[in-house]
Amino acid sequence: MHGDKTSETRRDMMRPFDFAEAVSKAWSTRWKILALQLALGLGCLIALFALPRSYRSEARLFLQLGRESLGVDPTATTGQTIGMSASGREDEIASAMDVIRSRGLLSKVVEDLGTETVLGRTSHGADEPGLSLLGKIAGFPGAVLSPVFGALQSIDPMSDFERAVLLISKGLFVDAERKSEVIVIAYRANSPESAQRVVEAIVRSYRDEHLRLHRTDGSQSFFDEQQELLASELSEVKEQLKVAKNRMGIASIQGEREILESRRKDVVQGLSEASRSMKELTGKSIALQRELELTPARINSQQVQKANAATEAQETQLFELQLLESEYNAKYSPDNPRLIAIREQVKEAEGRYNEKAKGSSEKTDDVNPIHRDLTLDLIRNEALLAGLEDKEAALRREETEVANRIEKLNGHEIEIDNLEREASLRERKYIAYAESFEQARIRQALETERISSIVVAQNATLEEKPVSPSKLAILLFGFASMITGAAGIVLLCIQFDDRLITPFSVRKRLGLPVLATIAQSRHLSVSNP
Repeated sequence: MHGDKTSETRRDMMRPFDFAEAVSKAWSTRWKILALQLALGLGCLIALFALPRSYRSEARLFLQLGRESLGVDPTATTGQTIGMSASGREDEIASAMDVIRSRGLLSKVVEDLGTETVLGRTSHGADEPGLSLLGKIAGFPGAVLSPVFGALQSIDPMSDFERAVLLISKGLFVDAERKSEVIVIAYRANSPESAQRVVEAIVRSYRDEHLRLHRTDGSQSFFDEQQELLASELSEVKEQLKVAKNRMGIASIQGEREILESRRKDVVQGLSEASRSMKELTGKSIALQRELELTPARINSQQVQKANAATEAQETQLFELQLLESEYNAKYSPDNPRLIAIREQVKEAEGRYNEKAKGSSEKTDDVNPIHRDLTLDLIRNEALLAGLEDKEAALRREETEVANRIEKLNGHEIEIDNLEREASLRERKYIAYAESFEQARIRQALETERISSIVVAQNATLEEKPVSPSKLAILLFGFASMITGAAGIVLLCIQFDDRLITPFSVRKRLGLPVLATIAQSRHLSVSNP
């Protein structure tokens, strides 16, 4: 028997398709199709009104290149900064988005707004008139399903605070375009005002969090203490340097060395000139002595003035004064009192001698003037040579003194260099800590005034048009459901309706000839009384 049914089914599947029969069967299901269309249309209408509305608010933050981007923690770098190109700030923007998505920041948002506001329990429009019929119909599914959702949530109970944090986390959208310094913050809520308030709270909390993350607690007081300590140490080292220089009698090592080098150069040059002059005078003295040996001291004269013993004594005295004048002239300067006095004595002696020499003349011998001039030249030369020897001795003593002072200076240089190096090191540290203190002070002032590199490019928007549900999507879904539902009903009717409607189906399935056909009529199906 089961085999007969299977064979019959195969025959039905293999029989040729009768379009007229299919149209007739489809027409017979028109009321079912209409009922389905009405049901789907009503369902779409209910969905348009019953599905909860979702509103979106959006804000944009511009992360400009500021102190937070270029500066590093002052306690780690003591005020130094590092460069950062604008194209290499992807990590900074990604970190900012992670902070915005973090649970800590979302918890602060919930604490700022309150759980009632975030969960949408704040009553809006309590004084408004009652809802319309469509509003009541739209709220009916929610009222029916609310106990079910409450029962499901009771399985894993959680506080309202936790539920508010999870709600914000699910509805929050944070993104930034590639190679862009603008961060988009968007949030969906059941009312435009609630979405706007949440986005505003997120922006405020992130700006506070941004300032907190780039702040080093206690850095200002730390650098203030270190600056005062280094200032005291720097003053102490400079005082030691001053005491050392006063003790050594120098202003600076380099200046003192230049003075000593200049003195030594002058001494060496003076010694060289004195040695050369002494050699010249020594040679000249030898030559004069040779000439004196060959020149007679006195010569005979045919007639000379007659002189007495007094005249000869005056002449001898004049000669001695002239020799003494030559010697003083070699030793002293022209304005020396001794030289001036001896010159006056020579003039007086010459005057007395000339007066006495006017007496009678006689033939006698006289002092050879050539021998006398040579003797005077030799005396002058010997005087100059003695002066040069004294000068050379003085220069030798000065050279020794300069050498000793240079030796002492070399010893003092190590001490002065150590003190100057220590002072320079303390000064650099003091300047570095002063700059770091200023950086910390600026950061503190910026935080106090709530000034940062985060700029609100767009405030949180208030969009009264809901973003979901999409009316167009619901209509398209309803239209597609109507078409596919109608086609499904027709196919099912054609497949499972075994009635013979057309003569062709009777001939093919029963194998009998059709003698006549009677059209279906509502009047024939009604029985007479």
